[in-house]
Amino acid sequence: MMRCAGLLTAAFLLVVALAPAQADQIRGEYLEARNADIWTGPCFANGEFNIVGNKATMAWKVTQGSFNGVDLSGRMVVAVVYGDKTFGLGDAVKTRALLIVDQKAETKQREALVALVKHLAGDVIQEVVAIETAPISMNTNFCDKGGCARIDAGIVKIRTRCMAEKDAICGHEDLYYPILTEVQDPYAAYTVEHVFTGKQMNNETFAHGNSRSAVIAQFAIDGSGSVAAR
Repeated sequence: MMRCAGLLTAAFLLVVALAPAQADQIRGEYLEARNADIWTGPCFANGEFNIVGNKATMAWKVTQGSFNGVDLSGRMVVAVVYGDKTFGLGDAVKTRALLIVDQKAETKQREALVALVKHLAGDVIQEVVAIETAPISMNTNFCDKGGCARIDAGIVKIRTRCMAEKDAICGHEDLYYPILTEVQDPYAAYTVEHVFTGKQMNNETFAHGNSRSAVIAQFAIDGSGSVAAR
């Protein structure tokens, strides 16, 4: 009987070893705000080229799923990104970033959240100058696809409202700039407040608001570990 039990145990371990690993599947909500209009027309965008649009806040809230084998459901992470020129106009942008990880996350979750951000943002996040932890709250409301959201991560605060007819100035506005990461169902939102008061970026803070500079969306990684298509 002992020999049979040993053979069964060995067979079980062999099956487990040969079984394919389950790929990460994760999804959630995304908020992006910049220091320039995103929902705009070429006449406004050309006037801001390489003057503004080089600072962005990117925030992810995982609603369900795991990354690198770690369950991240309910956890959040924020990236404050500074570029040396306007994002999204074809030229390569050199960047540095501050990452703020959900204070509720355990050690393995924090590591997974940082890895998730680097995976999703790609070349948008190059030099990471610091990784901080803080209480983070993030709420989104698609307002029948008009889009509004707010986030509070201590040194980062964003408050938006739904877009209105009065926000169309030239009449042919659209999401002019590409979103900084792959997302699904993006909607523009009007930024009421967008501030960064940290000292980690060479004491460079900013306050930007009253602009058409935010995007709300969903994100997902499919069963292969790749970012799901829009």
